[in-house]
Amino acid sequence: MGFPPIRAKDRKRWFEQLTGASKDRLVVFFEAPHKVRKTLEELAELVDRPIIVGRELTKIHEEFVSGTPATLLARFEAPQGEFTIMIPPADPALEPVAEITDDQVMTLFGQITELKQSGSKRDAARETGEKLGLTARQVYDILERNK
Repeated sequence: MGFPPIRAKDRKRWFEQLTGASKDRLVVFFEAPHKVRKTLEELAELVDRPIIVGRELTKIHEEFVSGTPATLLARFEAPQGEFTIMIPPADPALEPVAEITDDQVMTLFGQITELKQSGSKRDAARETGEKLGLTARQVYDILERNK
């Protein structure tokens, strides 16, 4: 992602886009030593999961430190060197999962089978499962339970 912008308004928008992008992929950017504390303060407001800060990469004093932005602030009281900040993707297991009801599964399965009249029930169960984050077997179980 390069370096964050300098202007406050641009920085705020850039960090919001960056944290949005980090939900599903690794985001990497650079920061100057005299700005790294300000960057960590801004990230502390937006990211509440561990990030990785690399310092002096490819040099003799290379260092990697992991932690939440708030905890890393204490580590870098007087930062020196070149910084690379990495925000790993959010762990989907920690995200709240919406509860899928049997009615939702049956409705979607019915819609798919109506659209694809010549398709098999197996294909419809697989497609229903893909759309709802279930396996075809789970879709079959729900259909059997609600006959």
